[in-house]
Amino acid sequence: MIILLEEEGNEVLVTARKYREAEELLEMEGIQYSLAGEHGGSRLKEKLEASLNRALELTKLVSDFHPDIVISHASPEAARVAFGLGITHICVNDSPHARAVARLTVPLSQRLLTPKVIPKKSWTKYGISSDAIIRYNALDPVAWLHDAHPDSTALDKLGLSGDKPIIVLRTEESYASYLLGHSPPSGSVVVSIVKELFSSIDDEIDLVILPRYRSQASEIRKSVPDGVKVAEHVVDSLSLLSRSSVFVGAGGTMTAEASLLGVPSISCYPGETTCIESFLIKKGLVRKISDPVKISREITKILKNLASIRESQSEKADSILSGMEDPVQVIYRSTLDFLGKDR
Repeated sequence: MIILLEEEGNEVLVTARKYREAEELLEMEGIQYSLAGEHGGSRLKEKLEASLNRALELTKLVSDFHPDIVISHASPEAARVAFGLGITHICVNDSPHARAVARLTVPLSQRLLTPKVIPKKSWTKYGISSDAIIRYNALDPVAWLHDAHPDSTALDKLGLSGDKPIIVLRTEESYASYLLGHSPPSGSVVVSIVKELFSSIDDEIDLVILPRYRSQASEIRKSVPDGVKVAEHVVDSLSLLSRSSVFVGAGGTMTAEASLLGVPSISCYPGETTCIESFLIKKGLVRKISDPVKISREITKILKNLASIRESQSEKADSILSGMEDPVQVIYRSTLDFLGKDR
């Protein structure tokens, strides 16, 4: 979006809160950005205080920049600041199950862009009209998978030879408001899976854990056996997953990304099955298993017949991916409509 808008002659201000993954990804891509506030952690009081502080900092940035449009991936602060300053807000969101975020963004947005697999009724209950919802025939990762160019050095950066099957595990989103009080202690599911795998096939595989937060990384590192790679920094997930044998995630973006790359994928998301999860499960790209013992057994079963399973999975994924459109182009056209420019 940044590239397309700038090529069209628009000025773009990129903002982010102080948050490990957002900052490191922006820096990895060489994108200039302005910091506004920080992530609020796992407690409601701290979340509220961080949100209020970020809204104040964002108000100054936005009012100084004088934009015609604010686009966010369901940022409550961006939606509130845009509304307060009388600026159009375009919201991109694929998570109606994140109820608090939806309630704070959807009613304040002039347009909502979302995957077609999510029914409109999942959004209109939050206070937006059906006419204001634009759905794209894609999942969000298609934005960067259509023109994927994996980095061949990604494994070297993690100290992996590629000689053994690589199992990638993504920790659950334990700080999200929609899982507070419903998810196990941070990182515990992944740690349990790793211990189960190590007790059976530890010498035959390489295990890589991708934490979401620094606190998760430090806790997990204390709990897993030596030899397990716990990523210190954000990694190029596309390049890593393209060389992986199995992926275990919590049903979020990376689960969709891995499955659309043809990687046998398991979701251990502790909440009710989401719309995106449901689509991927129905298409045979993802299995949902919550019990660590059962997950370990499933991984072992996949590895015994990896070549044929991976081939079958890739065929399904390629067929689905080829029929999807680029969501960025849909968001871009919608933005140009508001700017009053020709497409």
